[in-house]
Amino acid sequence: MGTGKPRYHVMVAIPTMGRESLSATIDSVINSAARTDCRVKILLVFNGTTASVHGHMDYFLPDNVEIETVHEPNRGYSNARNAIIKNLDASVLAMVDDDEVVNPDWIATGLSELRKYNADVIAGPVQYIISDPAAGWIHARRVFSSPDRKDGQELEVCSSNNLFLDTSRLRNLPNFDEQYNFTGGEDTDWTMRLHRDGARIVWSNGVSVAEFVAADRLNRQYIRRRFQNNGEILALTIYHDKSTTWLLGAGTLRIAAGIGKTLLSKLASLTPVSRIPSWRYNDAEALVWRGVGIIRQSVLGSRQRGGKNI
Repeated sequence: MGTGKPRYHVMVAIPTMGRESLSATIDSVINSAARTDCRVKILLVFNGTTASVHGHMDYFLPDNVEIETVHEPNRGYSNARNAIIKNLDASVLAMVDDDEVVNPDWIATGLSELRKYNADVIAGPVQYIISDPAAGWIHARRVFSSPDRKDGQELEVCSSNNLFLDTSRLRNLPNFDEQYNFTGGEDTDWTMRLHRDGARIVWSNGVSVAEFVAADRLNRQYIRRRFQNNGEILALTIYHDKSTTWLLGAGTLRIAAGIGKTLLSKLASLTPVSRIPSWRYNDAEALVWRGVGIIRQSVLGSRQRGGKNI
């Protein structure tokens, strides 16, 4: 961002490869912006594709809202987000993914929470909506869920799929590390570096978005891959400075804990009246596969896995 006065109060950035869900995301952001009196720019960053760049401009826009499209030809999560930073011209940067919809008061709440907590960054939860009634086992395992956090809780890292950032307090934003272009975890690394440089990251449950979980993700193969990817990202980012031996130990401990919880769950199911709530076992599978991911990353040591699609 330049040194002059920003043209916009808020820029809502949406990196995308042209998903069908993008239109719903844009509609929800327009609706949220219309409920404010600030000037809002919606920046669509099309990553690696030009097919849809001009197909998302036919919207009825309130007087305070503009839409701009940018084409980033080099595919990659970090490349797309770096295009956002390059085109930043607002006092506040908000980011949301192209498979999410924001609530009507999302922008207004994000701005008020930045002021309320005197924060540099506000992060919020994602409400995952699963329409398949047969997918109760997924709810039980909390596969798609945001962390349980208190309003005002300070964080060391956060995701970028629901984020507000005060650019007047954080000037000269760093770029996203291109090493994470095809692994994911670029936002974890980026916000971790912001925090290390003194940024105050605060959680707000009121700044929420919703994501409709696609039917092709409601299966064990996808879920195990998701958990394993979580483990690999942990090894790449938060545990990046740990030795291979340490990572092998951390992964093995998670696998052992997951197996132990599974065995306890089986034992509890044989007890007529169990005093142990079932939710204590629901993360057993997650522990095992995150452990597998940590070990896999520690052994392979590769940051280029061809894209996570998670």
